[in-house]
Amino acid sequence: MSDYIEIINPQRMVGGLYFQGELVEEYKIEQCDKCSKLTKFDQFGFQIEYDRAEKVIWFCGDCR
Repeated sequence: MSDYIEIINPQRMVGGLYFQGELVEEYKIEQCDKCSKLTKFDQFGFQIEYDRAEKVIWFCGDCR
């Protein structure tokens, strides 16, 4: 069994990485608008509207 465990809380949209039961990192997760997978959030996934004023949808790294 691995010493690292990732726990995702979809109600709070937060993920946590644990090492031997202790929290190492907590991070925001987001649902991909293309494949609906819950993954770690990054700013590069936003797709910009035509007038570049509004961030419309978010794609995960696999869908980009």
